[in-house]
Amino acid sequence: RTPVHTGTYGRSVADGSSVGYTGSFSRGRGVYRWEDGDTTKIAATDDPVPGMPTGTVFGVNMPYEVSMSTRGDFAFIAPVDNPDLDADAAVMAYSSSTGLSTLAYEGLVVPGHTGGLVYDAISERGFVSVNSSGDVAFAAGRSWTNAVVTVIDGATSVAVIEGGPVPGVPGAVFATLSGELVLLSADNSVVFAASLADATGTRAALCRVASSGVDEVVVEVGD
Repeated sequence: RTPVHTGTYGRSVADGSSVGYTGSFSRGRGVYRWEDGDTTKIAATDDPVPGMPTGTVFGVNMPYEVSMSTRGDFAFIAPVDNPDLDADAAVMAYSSSTGLSTLAYEGLVVPGHTGGLVYDAISERGFVSVNSSGDVAFAAGRSWTNAVVTVIDGATSVAVIEGGPVPGVPGAVFATLSGELVLLSADNSVVFAASLADATGTRAALCRVASSGVDEVVVEVGD
């Protein structure tokens, strides 16, 4: 049974018939889907977190914002609690066909990468985006460095990382990836906000990693 909501936040609409939102209730908050008059709980405070060690549950401060695709897929960053685990947040995805799954959490080794790379900081206020195919992009700390990560067809990739070279801007590197903006398009291109640094100083920019693998700076502050 869906509890009585005492507040709603972060509403997102898919194709005009479905709404995803975060609702608060007496003991916490939950992520819900409304469609054609019916409400479905996706995840809520104290529910077990799938794909994480036994005993891990969702925390009290479930996200204010959820990303929802045109076909009704969800992505969000949620607080998690487990006294035996050094993790405070996880990146979650949901589809009506596969249900709820965990894409990343603090302390998890980055799938598909070697050398002990781990997610060491996932902000509960971080940005996550899901596209019309259910693929996801998000910002996370990775072995002491911030990165933009994609999960496409189940495969995890690091799209860009702090300290990496900026294509088309000789001598410049990505100084900061704040995670304040990450968007994944239908063709799996990633748009993100970053600050760039070179010998002339540091400035903000909007950048894109195209699905073709060609990176570009879309616009810089001052353009």
